[in-house]
Amino acid sequence: MSEGAMEQALGSEALGVLVDILEKPLRLIRDSSSGGFSAQRHVDLILESDQHLFLVECKSSASVRSIEAGIEQLKRERSYVSYKPALPVIAVPFMGEVGKQLCRSASVSWIDLAGNAHLRGPQLHIRIEGRPNRHRKPGRPSNVFAPKSARVTRRLLLEPTRAFRQRELAQETGLGEGFVSRIVRQLETEGLLSREQGAIRVKNPGLLLDAWREAYSFSHHHIVRGHIPARSPQILLSSLADSLRERSILYAATGPASAWLHAKFAGFRVVTIFLKDIALLSASSLLNFRPEERGSNVWMIVPDDLGVFDGAVDLEGIRCASAVQTYLDLLAMPERAQEAADELRQKRLSWSLHG
Repeated sequence: MSEGAMEQALGSEALGVLVDILEKPLRLIRDSSSGGFSAQRHVDLILESDQHLFLVECKSSASVRSIEAGIEQLKRERSYVSYKPALPVIAVPFMGEVGKQLCRSASVSWIDLAGNAHLRGPQLHIRIEGRPNRHRKPGRPSNVFAPKSARVTRRLLLEPTRAFRQRELAQETGLGEGFVSRIVRQLETEGLLSREQGAIRVKNPGLLLDAWREAYSFSHHHIVRGHIPARSPQILLSSLADSLRERSILYAATGPASAWLHAKFAGFRVVTIFLKDIALLSASSLLNFRPEERGSNVWMIVPDDLGVFDGAVDLEGIRCASAVQTYLDLLAMPERAQEAADELRQKRLSWSLHG
C-alpha cells in the first residue's frame, strides 16, 4: 500500500477516533471535509463542533520527518478563514514521546488510533494517555537503536555538537564502515541527522535521545539480582568497585548509583553495575554476593552489547557509565529513578533540552 493510500485509510479511522473523543464533551461534531471548505482545504480532515474547527493532518508514521512534515502543512493552514478557532491536529497510528515533544513545541494537538490524545485550544483541554499500541507491525522491525546499531547514536550523543565523518564513526564504534553507512542513512531518512560537506551532525540531540529512549529495552540485558551485606549503599558501591578493579574486571555503575555520582541527586538503595562477563566472577568470593530476587541490593548486569561502556568516566574513584547511558537505564528502574533521570538531564544532558 502506498503512503498516500495508507494516510487515506488512516484518515477514515482517525475520524472515528476523534469523534469518539470529542462527541461527549462538545456534544456536536460535523465532518466538514466534503462541504463548503473542501475547495480551499489542503489537510486530510476538517471537523466542526459548536465552538471549534479541527484541521487534521494524517500521517502513516510518527517518525520525526513525518511529524515535521505534518506540522509544516498545518502551519500553512492556520490562516484558514473561519469564525471559529482553528485547532491544528496531527493523527498517527501511535504517537511516541518524540512525536509528542515535536507537537508540544509547535503548539499542535494530536491523536492516535489507540485513542490517546492531547487536544488543546480555547476552552478545550483533553488529555488521554496510556492506551496501548494496536497497530504494532508483526515481526521484528528494522531498528537503528538495536544494541549493536545503537553504538552509532551513543557516539553521536557523547559529543552532540561535533561533526563526524562516517569513517570516524566506524573507527570509534568498532563497527564496519558499510554497517555504519546503513545506520547513518536510516537516521538521516528519519530526520534525525543532517549532512554538511560530507560531515554528519545531529539535527536535534534531544529528539535523537528521546527516539533512542523509546526503543531502548533495559530488560534485554542479562540481569542477576542479589544481596551483599553492607552498612550503606555508598559503602557497598565503593567496596564492589574496589573488588572488581582488583580483579581487573571491566565494570561501570549505572542507574541510581551512577546518577548520584553524576548529578548528586538524592541517595540510592540498589547498586546497579554493568560487568563485561559474569562468568569472570566467583560469586561466592565477591563480597559474599548471594543471588536473590527479593530484598536485592545489587543488580549485576551483563550488557547485550559492550557499547554500554563507551563514554564511561571515573567519578570519585568509581567507574560510571556515561550520563547518556545512565539516563536510558534509569527510566527502567525503581526507587526515585524518574526523578533522578530528570535531574540528570537538567544537569549533565542540558544540550538535550533545547532545539
